[in-house]
Amino acid sequence: MNNQIPVMIVDDCPEDCEVLEIAFHKYNFHQPLIFIDNGTDAIDYLKKEGKYKTKNYPLPGMILLDLNLPGIDGRKILKMIKNDSVLKTIPVIIFTSSNEEKDIIKCYELGANSYIQKPIDINELYKIIKTIIDYWFSAVILIS
Repeated sequence: MNNQIPVMIVDDCPEDCEVLEIAFHKYNFHQPLIFIDNGTDAIDYLKKEGKYKTKNYPLPGMILLDLNLPGIDGRKILKMIKNDSVLKTIPVIIFTSSNEEKDIIKCYELGANSYIQKPIDINELYKIIKTIIDYWFSAVILIS
């Protein structure tokens, strides 16, 4: 995979972002990580609007998406991504504290590729990140 294709992490919790960054680095993951802390900026980045309009930011190869975000929530972001002809091929992993069955069902109906519930034990998170890297960035052909 091209080392310039980033992973986007959309989460408003700095501690969760830090733990994810540590987990990715633990497994020598060298793709750039893009951290966005609200739904509005996430959509602007993906649609190349707002402050992202005039810059040449690469689309992510994968998105880790929290559901409960300031601005536009993760459910609406997921729906927007999966209804967009360009963005719908990007794998989206929901990474959220919601354990509501309706959220899990709705996310899969909207096209989420996986659903991971927080909080998660750090060792379990490392295993999940390793699986993501091994599967999504080694075995699967992603569109850049």
